[in-house]
Amino acid sequence: GHQTEDFSWGTDPVALANHAQEANHLALQVGTHIATQFYGKAPTRRYMVGHSNGGRSGLIAPDRYPHDYDGVLAMAPAISQQAHQVNMGGFNRWIYGRTADGRVDAAVPARANWISPGKSALYAAAEIAACDGLDGLADGIIGNVEACSYIPTDLQCADDVAGAQDDSCLTTGQIEAIRLNYTDKTVPLTLTLANGMTGYERYGRGGAATGDWQVYAFGFEYDGGFLSKGFSYIAPTSVIQALTGSGSADSMSHDPLGISAQWQALASTMEPSSDLGTFAQRGKLLVWYGMADTCVSVYRTAAFLDQVRNQSGSTTFDRFARFVTSPGVGHDLTGPGAAKPDLITALVDWVEKGIAPDQLVATGTSDAGTFERPLCPFPSFPKYRGSGD
Repeated sequence: GHQTEDFSWGTDPVALANHAQEANHLALQVGTHIATQFYGKAPTRRYMVGHSNGGRSGLIAPDRYPHDYDGVLAMAPAISQQAHQVNMGGFNRWIYGRTADGRVDAAVPARANWISPGKSALYAAAEIAACDGLDGLADGIIGNVEACSYIPTDLQCADDVAGAQDDSCLTTGQIEAIRLNYTDKTVPLTLTLANGMTGYERYGRGGAATGDWQVYAFGFEYDGGFLSKGFSYIAPTSVIQALTGSGSADSMSHDPLGISAQWQALASTMEPSSDLGTFAQRGKLLVWYGMADTCVSVYRTAAFLDQVRNQSGSTTFDRFARFVTSPGVGHDLTGPGAAKPDLITALVDWVEKGIAPDQLVATGTSDAGTFERPLCPFPSFPKYRGSGD
């Protein structure tokens, strides 16, 4: 079998419940008790801050335990993890190779489809050159992500075989890999998971200029074994092996429809519902995402928050929730964009002073020094006025 991360604990109901929601809730009770003993009075406010899976926890807490927190900051929430896991097989098969019947075969490598760090940098520069100015300012940041439709046919190698080893061009397969990265993903017969969601959304533009492509989509090496592959291979494979009980199963050969009940049960345990009505009456929710995130999709969180808005009504949603984004920033807060917003102060000011986070600014660092960019509510973006700062 493959060398894997171990997700076998996920088959233990208690461990899974702790991971999904209960650990933070129970630890909060203990922490509150300790703080009350130490200070002689109960805390007047309680806040939660989480990133990635912690961001998912930040969305599930207001749903399952709406009285736990006064304010929640969810950064790049990794919701719909099962949707990611069941829908990445086609992408992984394309990158890492397959036989005619779809099974993995190490003897049929797809090296010509794999994006090396050098090729990622090549593409990043070309994508920025094509799309940087769409927000009105050439600053190395693709701000108007939705308007960027660049396809790197101009970088195509003259010879795909030789080009697979040449970081100055992209093979036909690599160009297709990039297209797949920016395409919504669906299993052959749609599998409906938590919140009625199907498939898994595309990734935002700009990820190649962050560390995300190598960490999450493609991995740093092609031939280094399981753990050299990207997160988009490792994470689904680890979960698939636990659910199937097979150490040789992986995301390239797995048929999710064969164990659809297990996938649906796992998703229902892991996912927040879109009914946050009880929390909305007393708490505030601030959600942030980097638009260039290539680990988990900003568009999936946008779809979920649309469900929350539809369920609560726009007036209520705008009173308790905000969703802001930073172009050019990846999952690990890397990239050319402004990745340092003071979101904790913004959340505290909203909860305790009634100051809504509608004029937030993030800072970044470039060769020219420190710069600032506004944090815009999704799906809007920072557009330069044409003169001045």
